Amino acid sequence: MGFTTQTFLFVFFPLCMIGYGVLDGAGRLGRFGKLLAKIRLKDLTLIVFSLCFYMWAVRLDAVLLLGYSLLVYLCGFLIGIYK
Repeated sequence: MGFTTQTFLFVFFPLCMIGYGVLDGAGRLGRFGKLLAKIRLKDLTLIVFSLCFYMWAVRLDAVLLLGYSLLVYLCGFLIGIYK
């Protein structure tokens, strides 16, 4: 799926923007908003949509990218602990 295909323009991109907008609006609601901000759900939503977009073309590479991202996150987390 390219950026100019009809699937991207009329299905994928609107779903991504609606999902992000709903979470952004929910993030402004009292205690629930603080929980969403703490777990950074908006950021995770964009990461999931990005992986889905990438996986549309090459499934195995998306799995490798996810594994690499988790490894880098874990290394950064460990560096933060032992700093």
